[in-house]
Amino acid sequence: MPDARNHQLDGLRGYAAAAVVVYHAILGTDPALTARVLPPPVHHLDSGSDLLIKAAIAIANGEAAVTIFFVLSGAVLFASLQRQPAPLPFVVRRLFRIYPALVAAIALGAVILVAQGRPPSLAQIAADIALFDFRIIGAAWTLQVEVLAIPFILASFWAGRRFGAAGIAAVFVAAFLIVKMPALTPIVVMIKPQLLPFTLGFLVASPLGAALGRHLSARWFAAALVAVLLARHVVPSPNVALYTLQLSAGLLVCALYHGRAGWFGEALARPTSRLLGRISYSLYLLNVPLLLAFEPWLRGSAPLLVGLPLGLLIVALTVPMAIAAERWIERPGIRLGARIAAARPFSRGADERSADLGAEAPLATRTSR
Repeated sequence: MPDARNHQLDGLRGYAAAAVVVYHAILGTDPALTARVLPPPVHHLDSGSDLLIKAAIAIANGEAAVTIFFVLSGAVLFASLQRQPAPLPFVVRRLFRIYPALVAAIALGAVILVAQGRPPSLAQIAADIALFDFRIIGAAWTLQVEVLAIPFILASFWAGRRFGAAGIAAVFVAAFLIVKMPALTPIVVMIKPQLLPFTLGFLVASPLGAALGRHLSARWFAAALVAVLLARHVVPSPNVALYTLQLSAGLLVCALYHGRAGWFGEALARPTSRLLGRISYSLYLLNVPLLLAFEPWLRGSAPLLVGLPLGLLIVALTVPMAIAAERWIERPGIRLGARIAAARPFSRGADERSADLGAEAPLATRTSR
């Protein structure tokens, strides 16, 4: 699949974004669920109603979806750097990919809060835009991780070009040791658990990932999907559960990236799935203002009788908003970022560096994120 858009990855991203919405709606009905139902393994739950809620949040698995997002980012951005290796233009394009839709979501969230009589201060809005805080768009913490990961992505790409998978692994080890420094804890607290998913994404897009992908099949994809959904809910040890989730997400993405997921991949590449994938970024952000608007109906209601259907309703209401935002906010932002990245001084020497760094890099599957 060289130099082609991978619609299977688009479909996975789209359904993952929809799952996050439903997940937050269910948990939004009762803050106690995040302590009583979410962390314990299923065999530690006594209540039948809690078991049903546990099953629902295992299927609409927001934590698994976010892990998949980071693996996808690692694979897609590594592939993007293979095509255009110059670091400064990459940073410019990345920021213009992230910020336009983020600012729109924050503005809409602020309007909802004003209408509810709890207006955010200008300082709060500025903090959210700067990704220092997430009180308006709570889901934006993942974008802080994406921004903080930019140096890690660039270093991993350079090491991968020079030393292969061993170089990528070495950068991961170095980054893991760096983020354990106490002085950096307030800055890296969000990105620290996500270093492995990013690294797995880099490896998926590397020759090692291609070699592994040739041996995968629909059965491997199915097994990885089950592990992704259930690991955090059935494995007693939190650390083992986390690593199982992350490694399974890497395997899941690897199968799709290299076209080895069989009929699962075909289903994810269908038009509806592709639409969800195309608008997934705006869907992920713009559902939050709607969750704020529906919060009075969510809080204190039944998680499955109210939270689940209301979450599905919010997905349906957000889709047309996301379609418009993808066309009128995301695409212009991407085009503007590309124009700025192509201008001097950002592009100075980029052609020479691209020739030097990218000569031996195979073209990877093209996707957008």
